[in-house]
Amino acid sequence: MPFRVLPDVRVLICAVAAGALTLTSAACGPETSTPAPQQPSTALAADPEAVVWADQVCQAIQGQAGKLSTLPALDSAEPRRLKQGMITYLDTLSEAFGDLVARIEATGPPPVANGEALLSRTTTTLRDTKESIETARGTANEASTEDPAAFQATMTAVGEDMGELHRMEDPTGDLKADPALGKAFAEAATCKQIEGA
Repeated sequence: MPFRVLPDVRVLICAVAAGALTLTSAACGPETSTPAPQQPSTALAADPEAVVWADQVCQAIQGQAGKLSTLPALDSAEPRRLKQGMITYLDTLSEAFGDLVARIEATGPPPVANGEALLSRTTTTLRDTKESIETARGTANEASTEDPAAFQATMTAVGEDMGELHRMEDPTGDLKADPALGKAFAEAATCKQIEGA
């Protein structure tokens, strides 16, 4: 007989979605962990080339924000539909991270001394997250829709696979930590637009 999804499973699925939403907010928003020291009024403006580069990165993030902020379908207590909703959601997330990597790589390294290394660290972080999502997708695909306990256990495993998403901070953090790029992100028009959204 069909069984109703246990409340804990719904809570878990919501938590997975919240991880993606948190990640999107971190990537699009300003750094909040440590207040930046106030710059003196004579501080130099950001390098125009770096501002253009930062704006392209923010455009890449903005282009995927819709996918990253879309919640999975939770409008059914039927496990088959919930399972398919989760798989579809994870496929969307994986695609979004893949596109984000491709677009950021297409901008080339930032115009700073250690640009190649910064770009590599950033894209590696995004690829690792995409890999975690794909692992979770494979786990979700194995969920039994006939056994409530097995379904609960598998969805718990999905949450563990997605733990990387919860632990991840701003994926652009390495870029913003560079003083020149930090200024560029603060001045780029698209970055300001996203932060004010």
